[in-house]
Amino acid sequence: MAIVMIIIFVFSCMQGDDSSDTSGAILNALVKLMEGVSHKDFSANFLGSLHLIIRKLAHVTEYTALGGCAGFFTKTIAPGLKSRSIFALMISVLYAATDEIHQYFVPGRVGTWSDVLIDSIGIVFGILIYRALSKKRAKHSLH
Repeated sequence: MAIVMIIIFVFSCMQGDDSSDTSGAILNALVKLMEGVSHKDFSANFLGSLHLIIRKLAHVTEYTALGGCAGFFTKTIAPGLKSRSIFALMISVLYAATDEIHQYFVPGRVGTWSDVLIDSIGIVFGILIYRALSKKRAKHSLH
């Protein structure tokens, strides 16, 4: 969990232009692939929307990892799957909120509550994956 938090923190420390360049590189690779398949150029509006989607999917992805890792972390300190899931959710959402506050102070970045909501969607996905793995593991240990 700490490693995922450090990775998120490092990405959040990137200044606005650097962060945009990172997601822009992913966008460029995706556009080359799509243009190769479709043999057409894409409008600036479409590319802008696609760039925003890539940036928000990065939020969901990194916080899915955090939510899952937080679930496994709480196994040592909270009894029961439900209480571990709630505790993991609280830890992860608190981290997402503090990360957005941190981004407010990074040049070229902004901290938004909508990003905390997007992060929370990823957190819930991660916790659901953790719960499914925990239930599967418990089921197999009974046999």
